[in-house]
Amino acid sequence: MNAKPFFTKKYLNFPFFYQGAQILVQMGIWSSREIVWINDEKLLDRKSWNFTNSFETEIEGSKIKLTYGAVSKRGMYFCRLEADGEHIDEHIQGANWSINILILLLFALMGGLFGYFVLGPIL
Repeated sequence: MNAKPFFTKKYLNFPFFYQGAQILVQMGIWSSREIVWINDEKLLDRKSWNFTNSFETEIEGSKIKLTYGAVSKRGMYFCRLEADGEHIDEHIQGANWSINILILLLFALMGGLFGYFVLGPIL
């Protein structure tokens, strides 16, 4: 598991390690889905349109709190890990806008081709 945030096709992933436990917070890129995994066990799977959310659980007798969300509307995201009220680790990641723009351009091109070749002769 990476120690830094990373992107997959559907999620921005924030990995953490705490007392031998692997923690992964996934924030949906194309949806409002949030998923929290601890040691490959899914503990949270919900949809939320809030800019900031939190999740609390217990690991090895320590109460941990994960706070995550958007820093601003410009595409900066954060995830913070606290244990027993003490700050442990934090990640901040910018959105990968270049991939999003390329995907939007691809859809626009496909729509234009569909409109020209399929709908053009009909209209």
